[in-house]
Amino acid sequence: RSETKSYRDHVKCYSHLPNGTSILDDKWVLARLFASHATTDGPDDNTPSSLAVLETHCFRGLEGFRSICNKLQLTTRTSSSNAPSSSMDESYHFPDILDKSSTTKKDHNLQTTSTKPPNMWVVKDAGSNGAGGIWVISPENVSNYLSVDTSPLLEDHRYVAQKYAWPPVLYGGKKCHVRVYGLLTSDGKAFVHKRAFLHVANDLFHQGDNPSNDEVHITNCCANSHKKEKFA
Repeated sequence: RSETKSYRDHVKCYSHLPNGTSILDDKWVLARLFASHATTDGPDDNTPSSLAVLETHCFRGLEGFRSICNKLQLTTRTSSSNAPSSSMDESYHFPDILDKSSTTKKDHNLQTTSTKPPNMWVVKDAGSNGAGGIWVISPENVSNYLSVDTSPLLEDHRYVAQKYAWPPVLYGGKKCHVRVYGLLTSDGKAFVHKRAFLHVANDLFHQGDNPSNDEVHITNCCANSHKKEKFA
């Protein structure tokens, strides 16, 4: 990556390769640009947003994290969600790409329903990539990140906290996400590749699992490829 950085900083075609100085290479910049769309419907009340983004907050260092935790009620163990109370009684179904397969349903049928969206957040180091600097935070494990002695957060780093996507999409009972490759040209044209890349976690998803268990919550292939028996 270091060898291609100077090229990526000036290339006219943006790549997903990280850590360039281009505006689209910066998680912090993107989060600040798109964060307002998570709480508003558009430029005005009559215009629906064209973006589907999650609630996002930007902060710096450990002190910034502590402030965000108070705002999001992460330091309150009894808090199960920062969403309005009207959503707490909703029933959630975990959609599974392989739901029509009888063998797959047999393996994960018991964890496909839930009652409440958890107060979980994904914290990302804006300068990291390849699954580095990603933590899933909830009231259950937040204490590990609040102390100077145990927290991996660095004072001089910028971070993005994003609401955990709920309900998660599963593939054979495991959390997944789809990476779609596209190209935008300067004349406004857009091209999308016919094939996409499916990222799948290593272990089955169950609501209530330890949020610190990366094998369940992290779908990035860079984090999961070390286990050859599970990664394919």
